[in-house]
Amino acid sequence: MFEWGVIFHFTRPVVHAEVGADQALTLEGLMNHLQEAAIAHADHAGFGSKHVSEGVVAWLLHKAGVEVVRMPRAGEMVEIATWITNSAGSRARRSFEMRIGGEVAARASYVWVYFDAVRRIPRRIDVAMDAAFEPEGGEPAVAGVDDMPRFEIPDPSFAAEITIRSTDFDSNRHVNNSIYATFVQTLLHHGGDARDIGRFCISFLREIGREVHSVTGKLHREDDGCRFTIESPGVVHACGEVGWRT
Repeated sequence: MFEWGVIFHFTRPVVHAEVGADQALTLEGLMNHLQEAAIAHADHAGFGSKHVSEGVVAWLLHKAGVEVVRMPRAGEMVEIATWITNSAGSRARRSFEMRIGGEVAARASYVWVYFDAVRRIPRRIDVAMDAAFEPEGGEPAVAGVDDMPRFEIPDPSFAAEITIRSTDFDSNRHVNNSIYATFVQTLLHHGGDARDIGRFCISFLREIGREVHSVTGKLHREDDGCRFTIESPGVVHACGEVGWRT
């Protein structure tokens, strides 16, 4: 279902390939659903897949904040509402609300950077593109995403090496943003934290390119969750925090 205006609506089922052993959507699966909704909105506005397919420009995710009420299960139909809260310079801020049967299942706010894929630098959002997504507005679905700090974890509670698979790379020739969620869930699993995630916030700092064969994930445990980094020698690729669902 598609509805044009301030809010764009996107509906799709949760399939078995997207769920874990508990039959619930994985965090990576959730982020993939949000990504598909954003792509569908951009396609509908005329600045989506075709616009970036020539490899001249790209949209890169800079920061993301996700809050989960409950994860959808295999076979459930989800409706995702998404909207642009504002855009300025090279950055656009997009929010999402996922519902199942009218009940909120998750919310998210993303900060995207419009990128010159040839020169590998941020690029100012075109006037025509900005106009295609008007009217902008509304409140961010998750507060504080812009203010997430950058940090390192010199003395982690748990650390592990994670191998990069060839299938982790997307059409932008870097590890896709949703794969980082699986990195974090893998760390939590092997580190002995199997609780349900209620909040996931991440800052993407440096791309993981094809020259990187593995990364090190680090966790620092706190009372209500943990902080994490994804690193390779001399580089912090991402940092963020996880909060437990109550």
